[in-house]
Amino acid sequence: MRTTTAIATVLVGSLFCHLATADETPAPKKYSLKALDSTFATPYSWKMATNSLIPFDKTYAELSNEERRLVRSQYEGMGELDEPPFPKNGLAPLYRAVADGQQRRLAEGDLSIIVDIDSTGQATKAAVYKTPDAALANYVAGVLLKHPYKPGVCDGKPCSMAYPFRVKLRTE
Repeated sequence: MRTTTAIATVLVGSLFCHLATADETPAPKKYSLKALDSTFATPYSWKMATNSLIPFDKTYAELSNEERRLVRSQYEGMGELDEPPFPKNGLAPLYRAVADGQQRRLAEGDLSIIVDIDSTGQATKAAVYKTPDAALANYVAGVLLKHPYKPGVCDGKPCSMAYPFRVKLRTE
C-alpha cells in the first residue's frame, strides 16, 4: 500500500500582507512558522505558515511599534489610547491549529473569519465570511472561539472589539 503525504501551508492573509513598489524602501522582514512535528524535523522542515509581517511568537505587548501599527491598520478610527484585540499567546498557537486542520482537509483558497472578543478577552462569536471548505471553516471557527485573547482597549479601558482572521490556504 502506498501512502501519500500532503503538506499543508497557511499563508498569512491580507491582515498583514504588504506589496512593495519600486519607490519604497526594501520590503520589510517576513516571518514563517515551522512545523513542530518531529516527523518533519529535518534540515528541510516545512513551513506551515509564511509571509507574515507580524512575528508568530510574540504577544501584542512584545511587538515593535511598527508591528503594532500594522495590526492597528486593520481597524478604522482607532484613537491613541485604543488597541485591537490580539491572541493572548501570540499568533503561533492559532496558526499551528489551522495548519493541522488544513493538513486534514487539504482545502485551498481564502479563509476569512471575524471573531467578536469581549472586554475580558473571551471570544463570543465567530462569523465566516469566506471559505474554500465549510468543514475547515467550522474547525477554525471553533479554534478561534476557544483561544484566549488580549481584549481590545477603548480610551484606555478594556472593551469588546472584533478580531479579523484571514489566511490564504494552499497545499504543496
